[in-house]
Amino acid sequence: MFNGEPFVAAAIESILQQTFTDLELIVCDNASTDGTPDIVRRYGESDPRVRYLRAEVNAGAAANYNWTVREARGEYFKWIAADDLHGATSIEQCVAVLDGAPDVVLAYPATVDIDGEGTVVKDWGPMPRATTGSPAARFHDVLWNEKLAFPVFGLIRTDALRRTSLIRGWSGSDYIVLSDLAVLGRFVELPEPLFLHREHDGRSTRSVKDLRARAQWFDTRKSGRWSLPYVQRFGWSISTAFRLREWSAVPGTTWSTLRWGAKHWRYLGSEVRAVLLGLLRRR
Repeated sequence: MFNGEPFVAAAIESILQQTFTDLELIVCDNASTDGTPDIVRRYGESDPRVRYLRAEVNAGAAANYNWTVREARGEYFKWIAADDLHGATSIEQCVAVLDGAPDVVLAYPATVDIDGEGTVVKDWGPMPRATTGSPAARFHDVLWNEKLAFPVFGLIRTDALRRTSLIRGWSGSDYIVLSDLAVLGRFVELPEPLFLHREHDGRSTRSVKDLRARAQWFDTRKSGRWSLPYVQRFGWSISTAFRLREWSAVPGTTWSTLRWGAKHWRYLGSEVRAVLLGLLRRR
């Protein structure tokens, strides 16, 4: 299990020190075994905006992400990882965007990577996406951007987020959340790099690389099961507009997904083949 203790205090402070103060920090503790509970409780004693919730059993990262959404009481919502930092005006600027544009569902700042000491090691530069007025075009923009899901840590309209698939128990489902949101509204990227994404050896993508182990990291019920991230992403993407009941977007989102599937047919085929071979070996 990830030891978030070295970074969790800094992450909490970067939120509590925001220039936008009308917020609630909900800490959902996924049965941590480090010193996180004591750290969070100390902040809660001095700041009533901190609400601490603890799961007695580790259900996996997906359940924990979604727990925070269920507990949210604000108009806007933001996921916060225990190891990332946020510029002091980040939330204030994102709130201003959402308040001023009802058709925008997600506002997020530009991103830089920092190391374990907080030193900037990479500036990702502008990465705007899902900016047009067409739901199908926005969906296509997100689906075909396959490298970086940083915007999922932006500020999101809570009611829109609750219409999405939320985080599923497999790697890459954050792209499905973004695809869903893109159908529902526009994204706006702030030019200032106010999201400080921490790169370190304890990150899940580095410490949990095996696909089966990564699936279990997202959902502890999946011990020993196959991981099919491409198949699952294809299936959830093809159903996006149907699930959201955005019927006008169905032709465009379907066509984009079919093209995406054709591009990745080797990965889709290899996942299906792995499952079939596994089933044959069990017979």
